[in-house]
Amino acid sequence: MKIRLVAAKAAPSTQELLVAFVNQGKTPDLGRALAKFVGKAQATGDLSTDERAANLFYPDASGQPKRVLFVGLGKAEQRTTEKLRRAAAVAQKRAEALRVGTFRLLVSDADLGDVEPTVAGRALAEGLILGAYRYEKPTGEKAKARHAQRVELCYGGKGQKAFAQGVELGRIGAEATVFSRDLENLPGNLATPTVLAREAKKLQGANLTVKVLDEAAMAKLKMGALLGVARGSVQPPKLIVMDYKPAGYKSTVCIVGKGLTFDTGGISIKPSAKMDEMRYDM
Repeated sequence: MKIRLVAAKAAPSTQELLVAFVNQGKTPDLGRALAKFVGKAQATGDLSTDERAANLFYPDASGQPKRVLFVGLGKAEQRTTEKLRRAAAVAQKRAEALRVGTFRLLVSDADLGDVEPTVAGRALAEGLILGAYRYEKPTGEKAKARHAQRVELCYGGKGQKAFAQGVELGRIGAEATVFSRDLENLPGNLATPTVLAREAKKLQGANLTVKVLDEAAMAKLKMGALLGVARGSVQPPKLIVMDYKPAGYKSTVCIVGKGLTFDTGGISIKPSAKMDEMRYDM
């Protein structure tokens, strides 16, 4: 999923699909060319403002989008970050179902409610990217073509710079989530400690160093508890140390993650209904 910010003056468009949010008690502003069309949709009661409601219309007008999708946001005073995130995901999923290539999503200050532009931009980017996520199983077969993998995000509000910063933060966080989900979804015979360490190494960059300790290095450091658990598998253990040093950092924070690629033992005391999800503790 690729997100590109476009200027507010660029809307409306002649694309295959234009997406706009609708708020309870408010008329979405899509410009004079589409004003009459929007008015008719509201008059007939076909334009639902309920949260996550999706209403698809065909303007059938020269110089206008082939389709217009309205996604409901409910009441502005009840707007939350999560509601924006979910609405963006609804838009993306409907766009993909329509098999369009690129679609444009219009966002106004009215859509944000009391949510700050930075926070809103982040939530929308997360919803778009995570809404597009699909786990492609490693079957060896050619992956199926995906649709709606490009979106033009058009924000016409006051906090343009803050919104753009939020979108970038959301993109980074969501892409990291996608990376993690792909690893979590790998079956246990493929997601071995060696594979996890190899993928971690790929993340190494200017401000990030990655060091992988093997069994001998862990034994030298007397990591008996970890090595004891590792003896339950024929796969050699790995300990991944990631050291991130951004420019101008002033404090040090240590985060210890599990980094597990399969089960940790103790099956007899786990609820069977959730046992298969143990690998998501990675």
